[in-house]
Amino acid sequence: MITLYGHAYSNNARKVHWALEELAIPYVYKTINLMVGEQKTSEFRRINPLGRVPAIQDGEVTMFESNAILCYLEERYGKGKLLPETSVARAETYEWLWWQASDLARPMLEPFLSKLYASMGIAPFDDLRHKALVAASNAPLDALEAHLKGRDYVAGGLFTIADIAIAESVGLADGSGIGLGGRPHIKTWFGRMSERPAFVATRAKT
Repeated sequence: MITLYGHAYSNNARKVHWALEELAIPYVYKTINLMVGEQKTSEFRRINPLGRVPAIQDGEVTMFESNAILCYLEERYGKGKLLPETSVARAETYEWLWWQASDLARPMLEPFLSKLYASMGIAPFDDLRHKALVAASNAPLDALEAHLKGRDYVAGGLFTIADIAIAESVGLADGSGIGLGGRPHIKTWFGRMSERPAFVATRAKT
């Protein structure tokens, strides 16, 4: 059985959690308490030497990096459920998966952390800095908005691991102070993603 090490605040851990539910893979969810630095302990670093979540253990296989884990779960257990069959459509899925990591992830996460740390008293809230962080999200969100016009899914014409990865970044928008009101295609797509039973199940369990 797979063990997923994660935390409810980690959108990267939520990607993996969501994929496990979509694929109906038996798993155990083990919360790593990020608030007290459990991810930096020597015990956890034996699982992920980078000291962050998510990580998984699947028998003798130990993995970290959320998008790599998504690929592993699909290729080992999904066998086409979360990836298209044709090489072109698969390449498009990987293209948008890498785009999420390179272009979308940080601009969505940084304003979220800015507000979260202030709410926890970890750092003072800097309104000017936060506005600059929010503005940095415009370019990738505008690109996604244009791409989703006329599409139900991000890539390959079906629900894939790219939808999971991108939706978990987009899901930070409200907590980040990033409005989606002027991006109707993203808003409609994300609404559809968040209604999936596997998505709902992950929120109920964390």
